[in-house]
Amino acid sequence: MDRRAIARFRRNRGALVGLALVVAIVLFSFVGPLIAGHDPYVPDFDRGRGPFGVPGAPSRVHWLGTDNIFRDLLVRLAHGGRLSLEVAFVATTIAVTLGTAVGIASGYFKGTRVRLDAIGDVVALHFGAAAGLAITLGRDLAGFRLLGFAAWLATLGAMVRAGSVGFSLVRRRRAVIATDLLDLALSLPLVGWVAVHRLGALREHRVAAAVVAVATVSGALRWSFEKRRRATLAAPRVDVDDVAMRAVDVLLAFPFLLLVMALAAAIERTSEATIFLVLGLTAWTGTARVIRGKTLQVRELEFVVASRALGQSAPAILLRHVLPNVIGVAIVLATNSVASMIVAEAALSFLGLSLPPPAASWGRMLDDGRAYYSVAPWLLVCPAVAILLAVLGFNLLGEGLRDAVDPKDAS
Repeated sequence: MDRRAIARFRRNRGALVGLALVVAIVLFSFVGPLIAGHDPYVPDFDRGRGPFGVPGAPSRVHWLGTDNIFRDLLVRLAHGGRLSLEVAFVATTIAVTLGTAVGIASGYFKGTRVRLDAIGDVVALHFGAAAGLAITLGRDLAGFRLLGFAAWLATLGAMVRAGSVGFSLVRRRRAVIATDLLDLALSLPLVGWVAVHRLGALREHRVAAAVVAVATVSGALRWSFEKRRRATLAAPRVDVDDVAMRAVDVLLAFPFLLLVMALAAAIERTSEATIFLVLGLTAWTGTARVIRGKTLQVRELEFVVASRALGQSAPAILLRHVLPNVIGVAIVLATNSVASMIVAEAALSFLGLSLPPPAASWGRMLDDGRAYYSVAPWLLVCPAVAILLAVLGFNLLGEGLRDAVDPKDAS
């Protein structure tokens, strides 16, 4: 931010209150456990037990009382805040990075029509990496259908080229196409992995094996066809912006929390990595739509038009001119997204879809305290207040940043 934006931010009392809340919660969550005198996982049966075996009430030893198995609630609250904030920060980074990339590409290349098989190459590259990630985290994602889905997308380019849009006997100068080798390079490792894996363990492994095998064979047939006949596909051309925004519309048709819960429920064994992916890969659509709108404005500015007229490459224009002008909006969206991620993680933990015990998060503490509300209401009130203050702080900070970065849009 420039000096005027900083001055506007400092004059905004709500933004300063939000900043103070965020700093206090971060210090409490990350520094508090280091100086605490209690272990968050060790119960205190001597001084933390209340009458008749109920959780201990707040006292000089345990300032916020103890939980259902007599562990210090204040320390548990700090550890829970650290876990909730870690999930929120990492998931927000994934969502904002992906949404910013899609939004910039969609907005800048609006009106650019590319061949459908070229889109297949891009999809194959990105989701080939997703398939590798699914294989790497195969134990944690054993019950998740990501493997078959990623394998299908990783070979989409080969499947599209192999006859779904038809052949056209058009002469080409080069018989061997590098993209065909890319399709085979993406498909063959997946085929080999599925072949050596125990296919009887999960049904989706069989589906993934069949899909990858069919795509590999079809890609090989297309490669052979072009080599012998020097023909290419009659692939239609589509608008990059239309494809990206229709995908965003489909994802936005599902409520965010409902989609997150459905994906989390499909995972048999959860870990921090799976929670990061589930939240991050479902929350990028709103960022993509906002960044696209900002990019449509920036690409019509005089210095961007002049750069294109002078022959500057698209990657250089995006990095030097477009990205610096949309990064402020991305930061504001990221700040507001952290609050949404905290609520989403708390909802997952409250429903038992997040990390299992003894991991402490604010949502898990809410779930644990629900059964003791009548005898120990502090078990429910303390994590609820922590979630409220965190969400309020990040929302106030995000609103203040929005007013400071772009006062015209704020008004």
